[in-house]
Amino acid sequence: MEKELNVASLPLLGFRRWKIDSRLKSLIAYPQFSWTNKTLQATCLSRKRHQTLPYRPPELTCHCGIHAYHSLEDAVRIQLEETADPYMFPKNWLIGAVMAWGKIVIHKKGFRSEFQQIIALGQVDFTNPEELNMAKLYDVPLIPISKIEYYGKEFAQSWKGQLV
Repeated sequence: MEKELNVASLPLLGFRRWKIDSRLKSLIAYPQFSWTNKTLQATCLSRKRHQTLPYRPPELTCHCGIHAYHSLEDAVRIQLEETADPYMFPKNWLIGAVMAWGKIVIHKKGFRSEFQQIIALGQVDFTNPEELNMAKLYDVPLIPISKIEYYGKEFAQSWKGQLV
């Protein structure tokens, strides 16, 4: 079950997973999509199918929008499930905290938003220089993953609602 919100004045805290390439690449919905900077506005990659019904993403009837998880635990759990070695992240993955605003569609474990900004990246592998390179590239702090949720709450609030 999902629900649409308009909370433009109320940033929502979320957590994302990225693949490290020359930039951060989305792993949710569109793996080939690279974040060009730390703030992103959603576009609908299926817009051609919706030409008769123009809308501002995300839309309840589509999969568009910028995806994020409500909880850090879900992002980490899913990442570990997709990792061959359940005790370590591969060196080319990162999890970070984001704040979302604008039009938002809420799902059970996450949401899709019109806008997102990276707040911080979570350091998992203290020997991996790529983590620090990505933090510098996007001009965000790299902090221990165990502290990222606490840090994110300084900028945005967690979703506390319930879906009916």
